Amino acid sequence: MIILDASALHPIAKFVRKGATEAIKQLLEEGVAVLDLTLYEVANAAVIEARRGRIRNLEQVVTALSKLAKYLTIITCRARRPKAH
Repeated sequence: MIILDASALHPIAKFVRKGATEAIKQLLEEGVAVLDLTLYEVANAAVIEARRGRIRNLEQVVTALSKLAKYLTIITCRARRPKAH
């Protein structure tokens, strides 16, 4: 299994937005995972790029990210409390 971080997932979301959906779905079905926080990081990066004028249609990127999420294994991060001694 491959675990992607936000720096890897963000460009993939852009490609999905541009129509490379089938090729990316095949890649992702090979067993790719992300931490749940990665999705938030990618969305945040997209918002920042939109504010800087690098993305014209933020809604398309968010939609692409939602489509991608359907093919990813999402690992939920939970904080653990230390055991009392």
